[in-house]
Amino acid sequence: SLYFINRYEGWVVGWPGVILHTPDGGMTWEKQQSGVYCELKSVYFVDEKSGWIVGQYGTILHTEDGGRTWIRQKSGTRSDLNKVYFVNRLAGLAVGDNGTIIFTLDGGRTWMRYRSGTDEDLLDITPDKNGLIISGENGSIIRYSNPDLTVEIPKKPWDTRREKPIETISGMWQIIHEGGPNLVAIEFVDEEHGWAIGDDGTMLRTNNGGKSWGSHKVGYPLVGFHFISPEIGFAVAEDGTYLTTVDGGVSWQVQNEKHKPYRLAYDSEARPIRVPYKLNCAFFPLSSEGWAVGEAGGIIHNVDGGPRWTAQESESGWNLNGLFFLDNRRGWIVGGGGTVLKTITGGRIWLSLESGTGIDLYGVFFTDPDYGWAVGDYGLILHTENGGKSWTGQRSGVRVRLRSVLFLDRNRGWAVGDKGMILSTENGGERWRREESGTSSNLRHLWTDGKRIWVVGEGGVILLRR
Repeated sequence: SLYFINRYEGWVVGWPGVILHTPDGGMTWEKQQSGVYCELKSVYFVDEKSGWIVGQYGTILHTEDGGRTWIRQKSGTRSDLNKVYFVNRLAGLAVGDNGTIIFTLDGGRTWMRYRSGTDEDLLDITPDKNGLIISGENGSIIRYSNPDLTVEIPKKPWDTRREKPIETISGMWQIIHEGGPNLVAIEFVDEEHGWAIGDDGTMLRTNNGGKSWGSHKVGYPLVGFHFISPEIGFAVAEDGTYLTTVDGGVSWQVQNEKHKPYRLAYDSEARPIRVPYKLNCAFFPLSSEGWAVGEAGGIIHNVDGGPRWTAQESESGWNLNGLFFLDNRRGWIVGGGGTVLKTITGGRIWLSLESGTGIDLYGVFFTDPDYGWAVGDYGLILHTENGGKSWTGQRSGVRVRLRSVLFLDRNRGWAVGDKGMILSTENGGERWRREESGTSSNLRHLWTDGKRIWVVGEGGVILLRR
C-alpha cells in the first residue's frame, strides 16, 4: 500500500512489517521501525504527522510524529485488516476479512465493531458526499453512513500549490574555452599548468592559467589522470591502458602493454573468458596511487605508479560511475541503481552501503570522513553526516542528470550536470540555488585548487569561477 500526503512526502507498507518513508517524491526512501512482523496492508495519513497502518491479525499502528515512532493500538479483532481511512485526527474506519468493520471516534484509543451483514472479505473504502462506500469480494458493497465519520469529506491528499522556483544568480562563471571534443575531467598542478582530457583521446594543455589551450593527441580515450609536476603525469584509458608522460603531456608512453588488466566474464555457453575493462572514471588521491571503476562492478587499483593494475572485488554487478578518496585508505564509489560502496582499507574490502534510492548515481565527494554528498539522475542529491551509513535526500529544484559534486567545506558546494546546469549551496545543501553557466552543454566534472573552481563538459566547454 502506498500513500502520499503531498507531492513529496509519502509512505509505503508491506511484508514483514515494512514501513518506508520518502520526503522527496520517491527519489529516496528511509526505513521506519514498525515493531511488528506481519504483512501491513494499508496506510493513511490525515496530515504530515498523524497516520495509521493496518494489517494482518487485526494489527493497527499509529504515529503522531510522521512515523519516527509507531504505537500499536488494540483493534479488538484477529481478522486481517485490509484498508484504513480517516476523515480527521479522531474519526476513522478500518475494514477486513470476514466482513470486519471497526471504527473509532477518538483517534484509535478505542475501536468499536460494526455489524456489516456479510462474511465476505472487505477490501476498500471510498468516500462520497453521502457516506463511505465499502467494497469487497464477490461484488459485496456496503454504504456506511455514521454521521461522525461523514461530517467531513477529506480534501484530495495532494499539494496542488506550485513549487517555488529555484533562485538563480548570474555573473559567476566565465567561459574559458569552447569547441572540440567532449571533456570529461580537468586538473591543475599549480596556478599556471593545467590539463583537460576528452573522450576521443585528446588532451588540452595550458601553461598560462587557462588563458590559452593547446591540443595533443594521446591516442586513447582517457577516463582519468593526475600530474605531480608540470612535467610528470599519469593517465588511465577506458580499456585499462596505463600511460605516463615526462614532458607535460606532449607525448605519452604505455606502461602496461604486457600487464594490461582484464576482467572475468562468461561466454554464451557459460565458459569463463577474459575481456577488457570498460572504465568510466579514475581517481588519484595523492601522487601515483590510483583507482579506476567501470561497468559490471569493475574496480582496478595501482599502488605505486608502476605498470600493474590489480582487480578489487566489489560484489556489485552495477556500472560504477564515480569515486572519491580522502587519502589512500578511505574512499567511496557510486553507480547504477543507487549503488554506494565504501572502503577504509584502501580497497582490500569494499562495503555496500544503503543509499535509500534506486536512481543511478554519478558523482560523490567527501569533505571529511563523515560529511559527504552524491548526485545522480533527475536532480538527485544525497547527503550523509556519518560516512555513508545513512543518506538523506536534498531538494535540488531541478530534474536533469547531475554528474559531479564538489565542496570546499561542510557548507560551500557545487554540483553540475546536463543542459549547462550548475547548482551551489552556502549551507551544506539545505538550500540549493542555480548559477547561470552561459552554456547549454552537458557538464561533466568539477575541480578546484581551493581558490578557483573549474568545470568541463561536452563540446570542449571549460568554465571558470574565481
